[in-house]
Amino acid sequence: MANRICSSGAGHRAHPAPRRRRVVGSPPSPGLSCDEYPFASTKEGGTTLGTFYRGWAWVPRAEQNSQGGLLISFYRTNRVLEDDPFWVKA
Repeated sequence: MANRICSSGAGHRAHPAPRRRRVVGSPPSPGLSCDEYPFASTKEGGTTLGTFYRGWAWVPRAEQNSQGGLLISFYRTNRVLEDDPFWVKA
């Protein structure tokens, strides 16, 4: 289960550590972006959880942007608000 941090207003600023901590350093080549799980838009994102419980990979920036749009659409369609828990099914 994950808990959302809103992307606007004070929501994401109230939890800066998970969103802003450098977890993996700089991309190995231009055009790549760090794709992480749990999502950065959740309280569980970033380094909140131990390394055993989180994962990341370098992906093309366009893919990352597309996935971000899908996640935002999920939040809006399902009315997932600040601190709302939701399940992620793989």
